[in-house]
Amino acid sequence: MMKQWMDKFQSDETAENVEKFEKKVVFKISRSLYLASAAVAVLVLVLGVVGLMYSLTPTLKGFGPSEPDKGKDPSVESSEVMARLSQPVKVAKAAKASKVPRTYNSDRVAAPPVGPSEIDLLLEEIRAYFPTEGYPWEDDVQSRCAYRNYYNECVRWSRVVANKGALSVLTSALDTMPNSDQISYLKQHLAAMPYLDSEDLRFVYVGTASDFRAAMDSYPSAAIDSLNVVLGAGEGNESPDLSADQQLNLLYSLLAISKSGHPQNVLAGFIPRAGSLALRISEGTKPAAIAVWDVYVNAPEKRRDQHMTDLFKILDEDVAAAQRSQACVIYGSIYGGKLYDNQREYLKKQAEYREKVAELELEHEATKLRKTTVGGFSAMASAWAVGAIAFVGLLLGLLAIERNTRQMILVAEMLRGAAGNAGGDSDGDDADAGAEEPAVADAGDDIDLDSGGDA
Repeated sequence: MMKQWMDKFQSDETAENVEKFEKKVVFKISRSLYLASAAVAVLVLVLGVVGLMYSLTPTLKGFGPSEPDKGKDPSVESSEVMARLSQPVKVAKAAKASKVPRTYNSDRVAAPPVGPSEIDLLLEEIRAYFPTEGYPWEDDVQSRCAYRNYYNECVRWSRVVANKGALSVLTSALDTMPNSDQISYLKQHLAAMPYLDSEDLRFVYVGTASDFRAAMDSYPSAAIDSLNVVLGAGEGNESPDLSADQQLNLLYSLLAISKSGHPQNVLAGFIPRAGSLALRISEGTKPAAIAVWDVYVNAPEKRRDQHMTDLFKILDEDVAAAQRSQACVIYGSIYGGKLYDNQREYLKKQAEYREKVAELELEHEATKLRKTTVGGFSAMASAWAVGAIAFVGLLLGLLAIERNTRQMILVAEMLRGAAGNAGGDSDGDDADAGAEEPAVADAGDDIDLDSGGDA
C-alpha cells in the first residue's frame, strides 16, 4: 500500500501537479512577500531620511511680542487742579518760625581742619557775619554730670555740645574735600553773606549748603552756585528779587527736600524753580516745594521744564494767592496718581509680555525636544530599513539561485535525455551495417565462385 502510494506520488503526473502548484502559488506568494517587505523597507527608509532632515533643520523662535513702552508722561490740566481745589479740604498751615533754632542736626561732626592760611582767612571773613550770640560761631559746649555716687555727688563730668555753632556746621562739610575745593566752597559762602540780611538767614544758608554736601557726598559746586543766583549773589544777577521771608522759606524748603540718590545737576536745575515758587507763595512754601520737587524728579528730563511752565501758568492765571500752596500740592497729587496708574498699566503689560516670551521659550524647547526625538527614531528606522532591504535582497538572491539551480537541473536532464536518444540511434545504424556485411561477402563469394566457375 505504502509502496503504491509512493509510486503514485513519484509518478510524472503528480510531479507535474506539484511543480504547477509551486510555480502558481508558492513562488508568487513568496515573491510577493519579499517585494512587499522591500517596499515597506524603502518607504520606512524614505520617511527616516525625511525625519533626519527635519531634525537637522535649525529651530527658530519666531517673532516674539514687542516690549511694551512706559507710556507718555501724564499732563495735568488747570481744570483738574481747580476742580480739586474747589472741594472743601482742610489744609494745615505750616508753623511760621520766628527764629531759627540754635541747633542744627547733622550726622557729621568734625573739628575745624588745620589748613592753609587762605582757608583760615576765609573763615575769619565769614565769622564777621555772625557777631551776636543768637547764632553762635563756636559750639556751645556745656559740662554735664555723667556719673553720681551713692551720696548724689557728681564724680565724673562730660562735656557735650548743647548748640552747634556755624563754624562746626561749616567745617563739617569740608571733611575729605581737597584744599582747592575747600577754598571754593568757602568763597561761595562768603559771596552769599552780603545778600542775606539777618543772621538766621546766614545760619540756615550754611546749614543748607552743608546738607547739599552730606546728601551728594561730593563738592556741591553747581547746587550752591544755583542757590546763590536765586539769592542774588551769583553771576548774571538772575535773582527773582525775594524778600527776607521768602529767602528763609526757600532755604527751609530746600532743607526739607530729600536729595539723596539724585544727581547734583537735577538739584541745580530745580533750585531756580524753587525760587520762582517762593516768590509766588507767601505761606506754606515747604509743602508746596516738596510737591513740586516730586513732580520735577519723577518727570522725564525733557518734560520737567514743561511741567514747571504749566504749573506756574495755573498759579498765575487761575489760583488766588492764598491757595497757591494748596494748588501745588494738588498738582503733585494728580500727577503722582496718573504716574502711578501709568506704572501699574506698564507693569501689567510687562507681565503679559514676559508671559508670552515664556510661552515662546517653552514652545521653542518643546520643538527642539520633538526634533531630537524624531531624529533618534528616524535614525533607528533608517538603519532598520537598510538592514531589511539588505536581508530581502539576500533572500531574493538565494531564491534566484535556487530557481536557477533547478532550471539547470532540468536543462541537464533534458540534455542527458537528448544525448541518450542520440546514442540509441547510432547503435541501430551500426547493427544494420553489420548485418549487411555478410551479404556483401556473400556477393563476393558469389562473384568469386562465379568467376572461378567461369574460369
